Amino acid sequence: MTRLIICFSLFIFGINAFHAQGNNEAFNDQLAKAEKALLDKDLGKVKTILSSQPLKSKQNNPKIKQLTTKVTVLETIINGGNHISSEKWEDAIIEADKGLFFIQSNMSLFVGTEKQELEKIKLDAENGKKGIKSSSSTVSNGARLDDLGDPIDYKTGRDQMMKTYSDERNAPYVEFERNKDTMIQENQRREKIIIQGISQNQKSIDSSQVKMEKEKEKSIQSIDQNRKEYLSQRDEVIKSATDKKNTIAEEVKESNKKIEKDLASINKTNKDRVDLINDDIDSSASKRLKFREENNKGNEKRIELITNDQKKYDSLAQIAKVSRTDASNNNAQLVADNLKSLDKHRQSEPIKTTGSGLVNNKGIPYEKGVTQGVFSKGEKGKTQVLITRRVKIDEKNNADVYLRHESPSSVTTYTKNGATITEYTWNIESGNVTHWE
Repeated sequence: MTRLIICFSLFIFGINAFHAQGNNEAFNDQLAKAEKALLDKDLGKVKTILSSQPLKSKQNNPKIKQLTTKVTVLETIINGGNHISSEKWEDAIIEADKGLFFIQSNMSLFVGTEKQELEKIKLDAENGKKGIKSSSSTVSNGARLDDLGDPIDYKTGRDQMMKTYSDERNAPYVEFERNKDTMIQENQRREKIIIQGISQNQKSIDSSQVKMEKEKEKSIQSIDQNRKEYLSQRDEVIKSATDKKNTIAEEVKESNKKIEKDLASINKTNKDRVDLINDDIDSSASKRLKFREENNKGNEKRIELITNDQKKYDSLAQIAKVSRTDASNNNAQLVADNLKSLDKHRQSEPIKTTGSGLVNNKGIPYEKGVTQGVFSKGEKGKTQVLITRRVKIDEKNNADVYLRHESPSSVTTYTKNGATITEYTWNIESGNVTHWE
């Protein structure tokens, strides 16, 4: 009995966890699509995803609020750019100021070039009012890039990110193991209450049966007593006057028939009651046995279902693991080459140069070539997003900023000066790293 209750409880918990996991996966999948559409600057697609389930019902979720804030800033960038094209300088300045206000209030959300884009829109609008038009498509020299924190080693950051992702995925199972003993104790307590209830019901049935037996015995004794009284009265009537003998004898005969009839009715009633009690006892035992058998079959089917679901999940997890491994192997050589270049850079004397004029968050100018820095986002030691920034300075001091955002829970994205690019473009245009932050 204990094992059945425990298995049933584990089944209910497993089903709830499976449904919760399914809902979380759908939510994360739609969220990743919305973030990808945001990077592609497909504002219509982002709004469509936000207005559909399961995101629509979770508008108070912190991630949804952050995404909505990013959408607002993207709208100001798009609207500002449109106003620049239409030479509506005042409207462009208003949109730029609006976007910059949101960025200032949510600095941790904007790690790309949104701020530089809005500052450029505002500058172009102000120049437009003065009759000066800008045609530069690169990042302005002399600008200061956003503070992404202190650079870290790529391997260290990626290991931290994958560990954080694994810990978050395994959190429900860890919580289940932590609470498993408490669940078992609660099931044991409930089982004890059920057994006590069955015992009390059995005692009640036994008590009712004993009571019926006593009532039956009293009825039989009462009938015997009435019969004795009747016999005594009959003897007295026989001794009475002769003239009344026949009349009394007839009355006695009728009375005797009535008494015998009542005795037969009482005996039948008592027999019916005893049979009913026995039927109730047999029926209760049969129902309990049938319930146990059905419960056992149900639990076996549920355990089989959970086992099949776990096998499917393990199979999908293995496919995802192989897919991630293949994707990692495609860039393994490029990462290895960059690591060799980083080691060589660290062992060599620094090259003295005046830089390009574009500076990092510490005010240090970037040198000609490609400078790479790797940064983590998330709590300390719990990286959730890994950001690789490459700043490319050409011979004419033109600056381009390339960003790569990696996260196990979403697709890897690549941008150039805030615009989405492919991994191929990222590798071709910025893959030859010459300096390191």
